[in-house]
Amino acid sequence: MYALLRDIVLSIFMIASTVLSYLATLGISYWLLVSIGGMDGLDWKLQILLFVVMIAVGVDYNIFLAARMAQEAKRHGKIKAIELAVASTGPVISSCGLIMAATLGSLMVGELKLLTQLGFALALGMIIDTFVVRPLLLPAFAALTGRTGKANMLNH
Repeated sequence: MYALLRDIVLSIFMIASTVLSYLATLGISYWLLVSIGGMDGLDWKLQILLFVVMIAVGVDYNIFLAARMAQEAKRHGKIKAIELAVASTGPVISSCGLIMAATLGSLMVGELKLLTQLGFALALGMIIDTFVVRPLLLPAFAALTGRTGKANMLNH
């Protein structure tokens, strides 16, 4: 991320927001599946598998949005760049998130406890990441700090 954006603080925030999304997903999954759903507990492998997938997808969505903010900041002010970036990437990120949630959520129909839990947690995680973290946290951080990255990409 740093190689693309040339902003260490923004890069660290993007990773931290993805980890926050993972932790929220894990907590909500435990609450819904164990406390309310009556399962014995979460499978120990769930934490690892959920972390790997959520970090991979979350960082990808972050880079997509942040790179667009950096591109727009070259032509517009930072606040306008954030608005334009969210408006232009929002539908794409939302569509991808919904597709991922539906696809990964299909794991819930299986008989294996791990797959049921993993499908639920991944679907929930994609929804949290897509509709809370990307459109709210990252743009708010960028607006409050004025950090939109510097987009060191090849000119298209």
